[in-house]
Amino acid sequence: MAENVVTEEKLTDIIERSILHCLDSDLLLPPFAEIKEVTLNQKQSMLASSGYPTSKNLGYQFKSEIEQNDNI
Repeated sequence: MAENVVTEEKLTDIIERSILHCLDSDLLLPPFAEIKEVTLNQKQSMLASSGYPTSKNLGYQFKSEIEQNDNI
């Protein structure tokens, strides 16, 4: 390793090999017919782990909300 000098040709070879590897392994998906059905449990676990934000107040209220609460 210590005697192995980095040259432009070697860097070009690494980049070209990386691109070819990406092209060979990109978009490897099973047939659509195999994955088109999802169970309810799978859907719920996907939504639970997706990190979608929920509409929860963090203790702050807008002025319009305060006024609306005062009018009730």
